[in-house]
Amino acid sequence: MKKLLLFLLLSISGFISAQMQDLATLASGKLVYSQILLDTEDQVYGYIYFFNQENIDEDHIQMEYVLLDKNLNRVANHSFKMHQYNKMLVTRYFRDCSLINNNQLLLRLSHQPMNALPIESFSILSIKEKTISPEFWYYNDAIEEIPKSYPEYEKKAFYFKNTGIAIPDKNHNGFYIKEQPYTKVGTNKFLKFYDLKNQLQWSYEYNTSTKNKEQNTIYINNNKSETIYLLESNSLKKDKIVAINSQNGKIEFRYTFDNNLTKIYHDFNSKVINNQFIITGNYYKYEGYTDSYNLNMSLGFYRIIIDKNGNKINEKYIPWEDLNEQININKNGKVDKKYFLRPNGFYIFEDGSVCFLTDKYQPNSSSSDFVLFFMDPDFKLKKIETIAKEPFKGTQYNYLFSQFSKEKNEYTFFYKNYITSNKEWVLGVVTLNKEGIIKEDKIPMSSKDEKFTILPIPAKEGYILLREYNENDEKYNQLRLEKLN
Repeated sequence: MKKLLLFLLLSISGFISAQMQDLATLASGKLVYSQILLDTEDQVYGYIYFFNQENIDEDHIQMEYVLLDKNLNRVANHSFKMHQYNKMLVTRYFRDCSLINNNQLLLRLSHQPMNALPIESFSILSIKEKTISPEFWYYNDAIEEIPKSYPEYEKKAFYFKNTGIAIPDKNHNGFYIKEQPYTKVGTNKFLKFYDLKNQLQWSYEYNTSTKNKEQNTIYINNNKSETIYLLESNSLKKDKIVAINSQNGKIEFRYTFDNNLTKIYHDFNSKVINNQFIITGNYYKYEGYTDSYNLNMSLGFYRIIIDKNGNKINEKYIPWEDLNEQININKNGKVDKKYFLRPNGFYIFEDGSVCFLTDKYQPNSSSSDFVLFFMDPDFKLKKIETIAKEPFKGTQYNYLFSQFSKEKNEYTFFYKNYITSNKEWVLGVVTLNKEGIIKEDKIPMSSKDEKFTILPIPAKEGYILLREYNENDEKYNQLRLEKLN
């Protein structure tokens, strides 16, 4: 009765009742992993859940996955065997599961052998065929099936030169292997792209120097178009953007940040609009590799626009002191003499305008109001909006997640506004566009029973998914899809 009462209270306080699923009865076994699945437009496609159904024999466990669509309808499930090797010596856990296309998913697992460095493996799940591929890992420059016997597995685990992380690419129907050094820095030289049959399509070499300080790290900054944009960086802060053709891996251009900015560290948030690559975020004073992301070093906001040939069209940096007529902020980024502006989200609209979502934050103390900075297409400050929320002591984020509405060109972000405890809080829902905040809702999310916890999860546009579970009773674990009022 208490459970029903709780959901009735939720429904009349900002939600319209919608569909439910009971995770406790979705499949037999223990729920060990779940993941939100996104489509090529970064919209919610559905949800996948993995259940451990105990040992089959000494070397295998039985697993079952259940796939729900965005409306919480069950669309697929399948049982499969998984190696467990020597449980005393190898810890294995799920790392990620991502939708590649409408029929295949990339499942990643992490291995931690005793007295060895972590290793990752991956498999391909085929939904319609109800099959799962063998488990593979990237072993010394090539993809191979991982050994089935523990002695062979153990032997190989100690003789890696380099390994690799599989990174899904749902926009190009394949995955990358990003090499990782295993025994010696510099053995990671390549980013490789494979199709779903593990066939190499192209590779890009990003580490050519033998000098330790010039060893590059590489990040896939944007891969939503036919051009893939990579960020290369090293301890000398020689940052560059490398644009690569997604079909053949050929370099289209390299853009190196100005030499006079080599002592600057950049946040990188990007979007491709009309064949122009837009990068934006905060920028920081760089004083050593370990201090690269430190709010004490924050200098302000920036935006750079690059054309399809790698030419810089526009570059603008806005130091904090340029904003002190609109907000009480000093040159070091402190607001009201005590808060830093901690970045939460960077929203780039189709006309090139930008919104920066920050919150007032005291390190190791508390966080306070959200502050949003709206910049016009010329990257001039248009307006500042403040969203008041109760101060929360501690380093925990109030911000939860954001979603983008492509058709409406709007962003919605969700946050927790604590009242007295983790059990008594308000779900904040803010929808904004390039002109400013257009709607704000605050929905009570309290449970009278201390044993119950409510967890908000991203859902299809206009909805929120709530998972309510009993911390002491596995038999109560429910999903409820609620339409935002």
